[in-house]
Amino acid sequence: SHKYVGRYEIPSVVYRCLEFLYKNHGIQEEGLFRLSGSSALIKSLQEQFDAEYDVDLFNYNRSIPESSKAASGVYIDVNTVSGLLKLYLRKLPHLLFGDEGYSSFKYIADEHHDDPSQIAYKFRDLIRSGCIPEPNLSLMYCLFELLLRIQDNQRFNKMNARNLCIVFSPTLNVPVTILQPLIIDFVCIFQGGEPIEQDRRQDLDVHIPQV
Repeated sequence: SHKYVGRYEIPSVVYRCLEFLYKNHGIQEEGLFRLSGSSALIKSLQEQFDAEYDVDLFNYNRSIPESSKAASGVYIDVNTVSGLLKLYLRKLPHLLFGDEGYSSFKYIADEHHDDPSQIAYKFRDLIRSGCIPEPNLSLMYCLFELLLRIQDNQRFNKMNARNLCIVFSPTLNVPVTILQPLIIDFVCIFQGGEPIEQDRRQDLDVHIPQV
């Protein structure tokens, strides 16, 4: 594992994916998490992490001669790395929130479905209660911070809250009613801020039938 922002211990594969995306300005790239990377290369990287536990993705391409990058099939790009991260999340043996934590999040989202600010406060209380295992909480923090930052750069990447929910609801196997607040109200839930203003919320509310 690696320590993220000096506090959260997260798996090396997640840390390396975030490092690559942030340092290469990948969160501004159009098609992020929608365009597929090389499936063969993603599988190869998965096998490398399984065997070596840590692979420096940011410097990965520097070991490949410039003349052979295009033809070698081993040059990683933003879509390859985002595909690797999605693969890891899909293969988690348990729900991201922990099995008991998921039930609590779902209850809050269902109980306060007509009051998004209250959902944000209740989610924050749940996070602070200590009932979410630390490894789960660490992974949640870094993932939803990433999704918030992607949403904040939507004029470049075209990934608004709706598109993020379309991608990550099936990836994480959680309903949009839980996913949306964790992205939109990240600052309130994880950093002790306030829910976003109601006039901004109108533009961010996600309505996706049957997702």
